[in-house]
Amino acid sequence: ESYHPEVLEAAALAGAAVFNLTGIRAEADVLRLARDFGAAVVHCYVQGETVRHATDFTFAEDMVEAQADYFRERLAQARAAGVTRNIVDPGLGFYYRNLEDGDLRVNHQLQTFLNTFRLRPLGAPTMNILPHAPEVFGAEHRRSAEPFFAVLALLGGTHIVRTHELESVLRVRAALGRYRDDVAECVPNR
Repeated sequence: ESYHPEVLEAAALAGAAVFNLTGIRAEADVLRLARDFGAAVVHCYVQGETVRHATDFTFAEDMVEAQADYFRERLAQARAAGVTRNIVDPGLGFYYRNLEDGDLRVNHQLQTFLNTFRLRPLGAPTMNILPHAPEVFGAEHRRSAEPFFAVLALLGGTHIVRTHELESVLRVRAALGRYRDDVAECVPNR
């Protein structure tokens, strides 16, 4: 993740194969580099230039449709630039001031997970990071949060799950995979 093309170029030269684009700053340069290096781009839903510049989150009547509109534009830009490996991340509101209240943010996250399947018509895989939600699970049980959210994300149609709790989430994925053939890939969050 970087908004500095020179950093992404150095990362690509060192073997990075995925750029996490959390905003639109330097988007044209990032897409050019992704095309040139054959890197995948994760397009994150952001209300603002970058997540680092996010202020308050604005809820739409239908958040998934608002996200789909955003991603249609991002994917059109990427495809026009020659980027063939695109992933969409609907975002979970970690950086917005008005989502610091745990209940409001967690409710948004629950809705995002359960409605991710609605982004599938965009033609790009979806990715979600799994939160800790210590305000819900308590600081001493925060490790339990990611497997819980993994169930919701996987049932909601997420293709790629980004997690700190890889072993537990892989077990959840395996358990769900016994009954579903479309469960997500799990990648460590490092």
